[in-house]
Amino acid sequence: APSLPSRRPARAAPATASAATSGPPPSSNASSEKAAKSNAVRLQDALVPGAENLRAFVKTRASLNPTHTVVYWFTGDVYALRDEEPTVHLFKFEGYNIARAMPIPGVEGGYRLLTREVGLYKDPKTGKIIEGKWTNPLTGEENEVCHVWNDPVNQQMIPAGAMPTGAKRGPFSVPIEHPGGDDVHMYANIFLSYDNPLPRSGYPDLSPSDKYESTELFQFFTSKNELEDPSTPAVSSVNISWVRLSQFLPFMQMGSQKGKLVYHCRGKRLPAGYDDLPAHVRDYVAATNHHQYASAPDEFSLPNETSWTYYRKLITDKWGPRIDGTVAQPSSTPSAPPTP
Repeated sequence: APSLPSRRPARAAPATASAATSGPPPSSNASSEKAAKSNAVRLQDALVPGAENLRAFVKTRASLNPTHTVVYWFTGDVYALRDEEPTVHLFKFEGYNIARAMPIPGVEGGYRLLTREVGLYKDPKTGKIIEGKWTNPLTGEENEVCHVWNDPVNQQMIPAGAMPTGAKRGPFSVPIEHPGGDDVHMYANIFLSYDNPLPRSGYPDLSPSDKYESTELFQFFTSKNELEDPSTPAVSSVNISWVRLSQFLPFMQMGSQKGKLVYHCRGKRLPAGYDDLPAHVRDYVAATNHHQYASAPDEFSLPNETSWTYYRKLITDKWGPRIDGTVAQPSSTPSAPPTP
């Protein structure tokens, strides 16, 4: 699910994105001027890697105010591609990512993105959320659908010039384009390859390889005027696009078959946050007792959850540790990178 550009993607009544246009009254003119200065993004400076580039992303993706919770909703379709065979429309897909951004203590200009995400597989004809068994049109077999419940999906972002000694990843930057007028485009092309939590050597029916491989393509379409507006810490109107190419999902039990999945989704930032989600999504989250997905995490923790690590837990110890034997724990180490 789209949580750009970390991978993964979720997500009680949270503070809403619309709250970004308001806040506690300033105690003085000085505090008001400081807040205005901290909220404004210098777009010209944000077009190149650096601290202002990261601030523009945070103001778009979440909020410069760490108390604000932001929800991105998406909808789309999932297709199966196999050589020399017709494309198969497997699912409709709908979900959201719920997030907050917090400064990294002791790291100037650094932010942590704290998120959870939900992705629901739906019948391609009726649009209803699939519950329980699903007849796989590629195999004719019945499979138990496993929806996306990723918690956490966190990311650490540090601009050039502020990287701690010994950091395992380079500085954060996101390509930003200003084609003219009020339009601003942000995008990220992410190509993933890492040890599969469900290696084929141990799970031949579930995985095609000992490596997890996928491609995630994100686009954010936002507003120059809102980015430069000193009166608000967050951009209220953002549209998104997300494309993903990946291996067949573990629950499809197609580890021995060649092919790919294509996710093609679009969505937007919701002005009123969680309360703006479609009622059927909120109802399903509540009915399945996933209440934590109504709010963003309060603390940064690692490792991240993915569809593969989550499924491994379901088929072994339902709430056991991930493949590396760890569970997500709070972390205050600036140099510790999030898992893919």
